[in-house]
Amino acid sequence: MGHEPLSNVGVVCGECASRPQEKYQKMPAESFLGKVVKLSFAPDLEAYNQGYGWEHMWVRVSGVCEGNRLMGSLDNDPVSCSELQIEDTVFFTTESIEDVYEE
Repeated sequence: MGHEPLSNVGVVCGECASRPQEKYQKMPAESFLGKVVKLSFAPDLEAYNQGYGWEHMWVRVSGVCEGNRLMGSLDNDPVSCSELQIEDTVFFTTESIEDVYEE
């Protein structure tokens, strides 16, 4: 993962984009420790005004927090989310997980 060339970034229609999967919502948060999961992030206002939609990126899960929330580090270079950078810490729940990368 990590620094990908912009040529690897593509646009997917809203109907074809990844969505949170119910099967992950039912799993205990601890089962994602050490895994890489896909989440979606809202674009910043400038990117949105340029036609960008939600950005789907990979996150390396590193911990479970109070309230069954997960934390991890962003494993992609954001294109439409200027407030985020690769390796930033993000917090989320299992309800947000779209996919799990199987290494």
